[in-house]
Amino acid sequence: MLTGFRAGLLAAALCVPGVTLAQTFDQGRVETRAARNPSVATADADPLESESLFGFTLGSDIDHEGAIGVAVETIIGSGRRDGRYTGANTKLELSWAAAKNLSVSGSLLGGYWNIKNNPALPDTNAMRFRGLGGEVRWRWLDRSQQGVGLTLHLEPSIAIADELTGEAGFGFASENKLIMDAELVRDRLWGAVNLVWDMERFRPWADGSVAEEGSVGGITGALTARVTEGFFLGGEIRYLTAFDGLTFGKQVGHALYVGPTAYWRISESAWLSLAWNTQVAGHENNDPRSLDLTNFSQNVFRIKMGWEF
Repeated sequence: MLTGFRAGLLAAALCVPGVTLAQTFDQGRVETRAARNPSVATADADPLESESLFGFTLGSDIDHEGAIGVAVETIIGSGRRDGRYTGANTKLELSWAAAKNLSVSGSLLGGYWNIKNNPALPDTNAMRFRGLGGEVRWRWLDRSQQGVGLTLHLEPSIAIADELTGEAGFGFASENKLIMDAELVRDRLWGAVNLVWDMERFRPWADGSVAEEGSVGGITGALTARVTEGFFLGGEIRYLTAFDGLTFGKQVGHALYVGPTAYWRISESAWLSLAWNTQVAGHENNDPRSLDLTNFSQNVFRIKMGWEF
């Protein structure tokens, strides 16, 4: 039965596209679990810690109980329909594995934006503190025991600057994922699928501004393979669908992203994860042109490094 499920997961990772949140959420978030403590792994368990293995797509693993981790992540989005756009959001996170199947974390958020001549976005060239974030990961199935991992990932945040533009205001957001992964070929190939629901509400402080609400639902798929003992290469595919409102209101656009990923286990306690996604297909409602470069960036880069104590 598990063999059949792994085969299904491999097929899903190869052919099913995926999603993160449009506009502010197409840039993703940081995760902080590092390498699994070898002292708590069983002889038959996969010793590889999978959470940050797949790029924007997440793995299901939670570090050993009591572990404390720190991670720094920078997400860069570039390219919009008109003008010049670059947005770089950075997150510093401290995590704690509170129990065998539960981890929690808190984070500081900041960003830099360079926007010019885009009629839909205000011109800016600024760096500022954005807000506070948190994360809860609750594992329902441990892949080292059941062969397939299943984890619920909730990531709320409050912000005083918009993630897309850096504009001052106040808002809240939550990125919510159901994560599934498995070791498909022993010690060689891993796959993951994420089901996603993200939502965000933000109101600029500028006079006359109204609150903006948006949500995204979808699925992501990723595969990664071991190249050397501590180095892995892979790829992922994400299909993004943007909606008005917090609960999947009117659809306003969609985009298909694909791209490579890399993961380097620097040491037992440190790792580096890299990912690049580019938009290869998509469409904005009421716009006949190809790609959706109003709700989504054309290219998104992710650089993430973590340490465990």
